Amino acid sequence: AGERDVVVVMEGVSMYLHPAQWQQTAQALRQCLPGHLLLCDLLDATFSRRYSRRLRKAIREIGGAFAPALDDPAAMVTGLGYRQRTATSIVGSAVDAGALRIPRWLLNSLLRSLRDGYRVCTFDALP
Repeated sequence: AGERDVVVVMEGVSMYLHPAQWQQTAQALRQCLPGHLLLCDLLDATFSRRYSRRLRKAIREIGGAFAPALDDPAAMVTGLGYRQRTATSIVGSAVDAGALRIPRWLLNSLLRSLRDGYRVCTFDALP
């Protein structure tokens, strides 16, 4: 605790946390690990509504409970005392790796909500 150069990875967690839970988590992390780097995947409301409806329904059917999706989840994290360092599109990375076949021009124009709605973001904890 208290060491610099600590990386906290929250993968597959953000969509389940309500704002109050995010606040408690951020407070605990910043208290125990000041100066940490936070990596998390963030899903916005548009992506959730347009592209993950069936998956969310299936998870609810087995008892999973999602928090309400936010229009700008990265802004919520920065509001908790973080500075955003990077944002990397998960779908864009899949296209670049050849794992998903969508023309880049289409992803960068008509499908921007698909490209930008699900990202891995890094944040620096502010002092």
